[in-house]
Amino acid sequence: MIMALKAISKDVALDEMIAKLAAHDIIHDSDLLKKSIMVREEQGVTALGHGIAMPHSKHIVVDKPAILFARSTQGIPYQAADGQPVDLFFMVVSPSDAEDVQLEAIADLSKYLAKEGFADRLRQASTEDDILELFDCLPSKEDSAEQVSHNGDFVLAVTACATGLIHTYMAEEALKKAATKKGMTIKVETNGASGVKNALTEDDILRAKGIIIASDKEIDVERFAGKKLVKRPVADGIKHAAELIEALYTDETAAKDSADLSLKGKLKRTFFGK
Repeated sequence: MIMALKAISKDVALDEMIAKLAAHDIIHDSDLLKKSIMVREEQGVTALGHGIAMPHSKHIVVDKPAILFARSTQGIPYQAADGQPVDLFFMVVSPSDAEDVQLEAIADLSKYLAKEGFADRLRQASTEDDILELFDCLPSKEDSAEQVSHNGDFVLAVTACATGLIHTYMAEEALKKAATKKGMTIKVETNGASGVKNALTEDDILRAKGIIIASDKEIDVERFAGKKLVKRPVADGIKHAAELIEALYTDETAAKDSADLSLKGKLKRTFFGK
């Protein structure tokens, strides 16, 4: 853990965090890990917005899985989509043969970070013990894949991002939180790097008021023919979850999308004999 980074630039901050991992025998080649992390940053900056970044790598130079928390007192420019400097870092590393360890760690972190006020508590914590205490409480059962409410409509969502990592799970948590506030029940299918989790069933689709797709990659939508459908980028699922749910009721394109989808499905079945 680094309570106060000395670095004032992204490149030096990454070096400082990598050096900490090396000092604790988490990795055995700092240069190769840095290259791996930079390749990932070139694919898409790992800044999540709101002052948070999650640089990560799955590489042979990592000897054991680890999450390094680091904090900057002044904030560091990180090319975040919202233009804000980053002051909270989570560097997530795992061995190349660790299967889904990294994905699970990122998914769990995303659940914590999606909780209202959690990031601010990280900023206000005075000691390392204070930081660790914040993570002592596991995400509650309200974080289950299907968020249960005693009343209200049942809606579905599908989340996915280009790399299948952080934003997939951030959008999942944001949509579940928004549905809870509206007294609704929601089930979220995630299309992450390890595949589809919590897949929507035919019964789910039949019962649902509508479906929200928050994704930056192609999703099979033919199965939703005839249902109200709202399609937006995954970033909207994170930043505007409540608005996406509301769009199922107010957005005229929701009904149009589902009508077009029915036609496209019929055409596809005609051409391919399905």
